Amino acid sequence: MVKYEKMRIANVKQSKTLQDNNLLLVNSHGTKSKDTDACTPILQLSITFHPDEYQLALATKRENDIKNFMISYVGKLFSNADDLTLEQKAQFGEYVRLEEGQTWFARIVNSQRADSKCVSETTFYRLVQHFAIVLFECANSDHFSPAKTLMNMCLTFYHEVEVPGCEPFQEYLSTYLRNQPIWQNIRFWNAAFFDALQCVRVQKPVLTKQELLKGDVDVIMDEEKYQENITFGQLGTFICTMHAFGLDKKFCKEFLKKQFSIASLPNSQEKMLVDHMHKLYEQTELFK
Repeated sequence: MVKYEKMRIANVKQSKTLQDNNLLLVNSHGTKSKDTDACTPILQLSITFHPDEYQLALATKRENDIKNFMISYVGKLFSNADDLTLEQKAQFGEYVRLEEGQTWFARIVNSQRADSKCVSETTFYRLVQHFAIVLFECANSDHFSPAKTLMNMCLTFYHEVEVPGCEPFQEYLSTYLRNQPIWQNIRFWNAAFFDALQCVRVQKPVLTKQELLKGDVDVIMDEEKYQENITFGQLGTFICTMHAFGLDKKFCKEFLKKQFSIASLPNSQEKMLVDHMHKLYEQTELFK
């Protein structure tokens, strides 16, 4: 009986010790105790921490903040830029140092062309200023995708310049943004061209595995011809774009040489593109 009573008392003491330890785990927010070291391993095992999920949540919140800011900011830029405060302009400068900021600025600007491609003179010059800032940041970070969007927007948005005795002429953003460093980067043009091809390719259904295995010669030949034609067409467009941005003929030839080596176009198509390039630059020389 005495032995049983001793065992009961020992169990009660052990239970109290466990309760004390649990209280220590719950309330251990910087309180030191001689038993802290003994409890530390238990404390570490008791906490479930997911740093990846936390970082993902932070990144998602940041991107949503940037997106909402750019929607409001670009809207004012096109409608009433006088409403933009110094704090908003400073925030814009901070956001466009980030890739998310560059991306969302380009996307929102791109969506504005659905309303009107012709803008007021005030809006035009504000766009020049903001495009220059974002293109500079894109060049610094080698972030080519939004820069490619802005490149297209440079040839989209314009304002009309009044000339006495003549019809107004259209002056495009590219006129004032030719000297941006990113245009001198051949890697930008290669990346932009690849992206342009992908945008066209997604519009056509890809050949299925079954079609390829069947080995239908006509189907395969049609696919090869399609790939040649879109490459040929996009190269012609890019020659005109590079010329519009004032890039010299040597730079354009280097770009074509690179793409010819990748695409393996027929000699006849390569010759047509080279002739097209020479004609464009020869016409420019005549007006100098």
